[in-house]
Amino acid sequence: MIFHIQERAGYDRNWRRERYGYELLADNPFIHCCTENQIDEILTKFYSGAGEVIIMKIDESRLTTEVRYEGKRELYPHIYGEITRDAIVETTV
Repeated sequence: MIFHIQERAGYDRNWRRERYGYELLADNPFIHCCTENQIDEILTKFYSGAGEVIIMKIDESRLTTEVRYEGKRELYPHIYGEITRDAIVETTV
């Protein structure tokens, strides 16, 4: 399982036709994700002081797009394309 973290407003804007991420992909070739062990680090580094934050748990085996683990010091999962609704197995606030 991998995880995507987003503020509520961004989460709501990124849904279109049962797929998530079209707005994110307008600026980047991939959607940033993390592993379960990286969640606290990401929340602290990028979302401290943010409003409501959504954490999406994603089943990689259900994705119809490519996932690459990339990074210089630490590897992070990147999804190269939109996420279908059935790949999201849990959403927490």
